[in-house]
Amino acid sequence: MDVCSQSWEDQYDQEDDLHAIVQFGPNSLRVNITNRLADKFLEVCLDVQGMTPDLALEGCKAFAQDLNELMMFGGSSNSKSSSSQEHTLPPFAKRLEDVVNLMSMDTKPLRDLKMALGGLGAGGLSPVLSYTAFSQDGTLMEEAMSMLRAKGFAWIHLEDAISVLNRRDE
Repeated sequence: MDVCSQSWEDQYDQEDDLHAIVQFGPNSLRVNITNRLADKFLEVCLDVQGMTPDLALEGCKAFAQDLNELMMFGGSSNSKSSSSQEHTLPPFAKRLEDVVNLMSMDTKPLRDLKMALGGLGAGGLSPVLSYTAFSQDGTLMEEAMSMLRAKGFAWIHLEDAISVLNRRDE
């Protein structure tokens, strides 16, 4: 993806119209590749294929570190545009970033979030959260999403969060 960025950055000294034309191809490639990668990594994170039934904190942190480098969530590239890369990620990649950040969250805040969502969804102290209660009541869904947003997860879906919370070991 750095190659795409460098190709149009080298020619950026031209007029704005030319810049937009030259930038279109690399940006389209970057968005397409990022969305495809994010889709495949989300399948792993959300256990779509049944290959990750349990999530260990250390494994999640290693996975998060690798994804941060690969997807440039933190903008840690040598590219001039890398500092703004985090803000230009497509929504699908931002969703992946939120899921990975939730997966790699320390145990105590994760447990607190799970208990809060469990109490809200009438799950009480049940070790397994259920999405059904939230999907049947719009007010509960809004409250649960507000809790997630308060923790800094703006792009995650509630169903994704419940999947991660139910599979992360404590």
